[in-house]
Order: sequence, then structure tokens, then C-alpha cells
Amino acid sequence: MKLNVAVIGSGSAGATSALYLQKQGHHVTVFEREQDPKPVGAGIMLQVPGLKVLEDFGLREKALEHGAKIFQMQGWDKQGKI
Repeated sequence: MKLNVAVIGSGSAGATSALYLQKQGHHVTVFEREQDPKPVGAGIMLQVPGLKVLEDFGLREKALEHGAKIFQMQGWDKQGKI
């Protein structure tokens, strides 16, 4: 059964949901309140599941061309401890 689906918000979860639903043959309408969306923040860190999603849509290699691999991450608390 093909459905008419509304996805509210075109963030990563909304956009991904819309793509998968459309790939399954459903009619998808995405509603986004931001009239002129732009990239914000420091970027997106993709781990294995996120890369798998990109692979499903043939976008993994293209994304890797524009990204940088992270080999180590560290964080500090308010006292300066790692």
C-alpha cells in the first residue's frame, strides 16, 4: 500500500526519513518552517550507521570526498580534565 506521508522538519532525521519513504514508493511531502535553510554549526560527524545511510543512496563516496576523517577525539570538563 502506497501512503501519502508528511514529514515535519528537514533536519538529518526528517530528510533521511523522507528519502527512505520515497524510495519505498510513498508520496512524501516535507514541511520545514525555515524558509531559507542554510548550513549551521560545525558540521556533522558521521559514524558507521550514518555512512551506511549515505551508501544506500549512492552518496557515501561523494560525502567522503568533502569530509575529513577523525582519528581521535578528546573532551574536557570545566576543571580542564580530559
